[in-house]
Amino acid sequence: MARYAYLVKYTREGTGGTKQYRTTFNCAERVAKFFEIEGLVYTPSPEDVVDRAGYTREYTKADGTVGSVTVPAGKIVYKGNSSRACGKKVFVTTGAKTTNGTKKTLALTFPSFLSVAEISDALGEIIPSGKIATTATVGASEIAPFFTIRGGGTYAIMTKTAADASTKTDVATTEAEQTALTAATESKKK
Repeated sequence: MARYAYLVKYTREGTGGTKQYRTTFNCAERVAKFFEIEGLVYTPSPEDVVDRAGYTREYTKADGTVGSVTVPAGKIVYKGNSSRACGKKVFVTTGAKTTNGTKKTLALTFPSFLSVAEISDALGEIIPSGKIATTATVGASEIAPFFTIRGGGTYAIMTKTAADASTKTDVATTEAEQTALTAATESKKK
């Protein structure tokens, strides 16, 4: 199943002053289609493409013979800590119900080092306003205005106007914004 990555800028205060970094968060293709954000996918910058060493892996077949697989050296895209295994899994609930009567949930994976406020801001920017319910009744094509972090609590999604006005976190939604954000920030891998 395809996973779509989205570029996000975040700010950190340190001894050397304020620095801006970039990282990505991702979701499954069906989640991107639900939010209608498939066209906002991150196109990696050359700085985020790194060399991968080649290797050979040996394994034992069912008949007892040894087989091997060789993976050649090549290029891969560095995505920081937003992989499914080491990130914060964020869930949003839709108004649509499953066949057994429970509400459908959608999941996005954010890097583990992003704070709840930064995740709230990123969700407020990337999710279209019409997809976040503004009344107590959540429609089938809408989500409730909050998210849940696995193993954590439930938090509000920032409104679109507040998220757009915020300067701490920014989500690049066009290729021009991606290029500008990549030029103005550092990659977290450094």
